[in-house]
Amino acid sequence: MNLNRCQKVPTRTLFILLFWVCRYEHQRNNTRLDKFIQYHWYILQSCEVIFCKENIDAISEEEASLPIQKPYYRICRPFVSGGYFPDWEHIYLRDIRYAADSVNFIRSYHLLEKDLYTIFEYVEPTDDNLECYSHQLYTLLLRACTEFEANAKAILVANGYSRKKATLRVEDYYKINVATRLDKYMISIPIWQGNYNRIQPFQKWSVGPTLSWYQAYNKVKHSRSYNFDCASLKNVINAVGAVFAILFAQFNVFAFDPHHPVGEYNIDGDALSYDNCRLTVEPPKQWQTDEHYDFDWTILKNDVSPFQSYPF
Repeated sequence: MNLNRCQKVPTRTLFILLFWVCRYEHQRNNTRLDKFIQYHWYILQSCEVIFCKENIDAISEEEASLPIQKPYYRICRPFVSGGYFPDWEHIYLRDIRYAADSVNFIRSYHLLEKDLYTIFEYVEPTDDNLECYSHQLYTLLLRACTEFEANAKAILVANGYSRKKATLRVEDYYKINVATRLDKYMISIPIWQGNYNRIQPFQKWSVGPTLSWYQAYNKVKHSRSYNFDCASLKNVINAVGAVFAILFAQFNVFAFDPHHPVGEYNIDGDALSYDNCRLTVEPPKQWQTDEHYDFDWTILKNDVSPFQSYPF
């Protein structure tokens, strides 16, 4: 046996353990306590009692695969039992300690969605018009991208991200993907005609921090005269879809309606929709066991600190 990979149990620890074992046997069998201690201590001294690193590693791996016992701030995850809510008593997402400004963020998105559909009254939502651009699309692109930034910053700041809020960049926002699986979110536009009716705004985050619609936003923001074509319908619908996805990653179905509690919603395969929301969403399914939540909110909500920070 390789003793360099093992750690001996301190004698004091062994003696305390032995004492309680012997005391139990003494009470159960009415046997002399001193004889039991003497006998078992002799056995321990005659053997090499150790904890091997292999055993410690095995225990550590088992603990690492356990689900999460306390939710992260502004990060929604499915439960081990299945689904994002075991029941409606477990709605931690509406707790003010989770996110005090949720209604403000959700309202902002729905204004974007409303204005996008107003544009669809003049520009037909079809693949043929993906590259068209205008001042109205330019304005909506700026609003959608700044709203994405606001949501990303809110997630990082709520979880104690160390970098100053004013200096955050897309490389910082990209770190949210590990915690939320944003790259897997699918957004659909039901009235769209063509292949672009189903988009994945954060798909490129599966390989790196680059987002084409966000790059287009920065180009047209800094030089509209030279990059006006970046304010295209294609970039706008990706930016608006991105805001919807990052909201859903925080508030799940409550992102559907800022004014009323969301009860029943529609399920069509993997897609979720709601009567008061024009876009539909498909949340990710790729979660490991240790990435799921597993807690009883009816109990945890009474904790002084029921949420924890994600280690970005």
